[in-house]
Amino acid sequence: MIGESGGKPSGAVQEEVAGLQGIHDFQQLSAAYRTLFEARFKHRHDLGFKGYSQLTRNIMEYTEEHYAESLSLKLFGELFHVSPNYVSRLFKQEVGQGLFDYINELRIEKAKVLLKNYRYKIYDVAEMVGFNNQAHFAIVFQKYTGFSPKQYRKEEV
Repeated sequence: MIGESGGKPSGAVQEEVAGLQGIHDFQQLSAAYRTLFEARFKHRHDLGFKGYSQLTRNIMEYTEEHYAESLSLKLFGELFHVSPNYVSRLFKQEVGQGLFDYINELRIEKAKVLLKNYRYKIYDVAEMVGFNNQAHFAIVFQKYTGFSPKQYRKEEV
């Protein structure tokens, strides 16, 4: 992200670097990077909503806010007053992946952030992101990342 002003960082990067001034320990640095990551993820996610129907955007927004809860096609149908089959068909058509693949990807992205904090046990992380049991969480996590949650934690931290 080098700007065209003689190799100096662009304005956005300069603001990010300025925001890191005054950090004196790893915990503060970790918190600052987490905030930065979440802001970028949200911005990227918001950009991803463009071009979708209102129903699909509503489903994505609801999922983003309620990913840790039990989600089903029936629930989305009831929430948005359409048939569950229509929800499934429209989401797959517009997004290019099934609704539950989308939900699982979102949950795994959230879990990856939480796994970096050793304060949480793996089964706690599983519950925090919406999985009812650790075994199912581990299977889904492995499918999407290629690592078990324990391996991911060791590799990433």
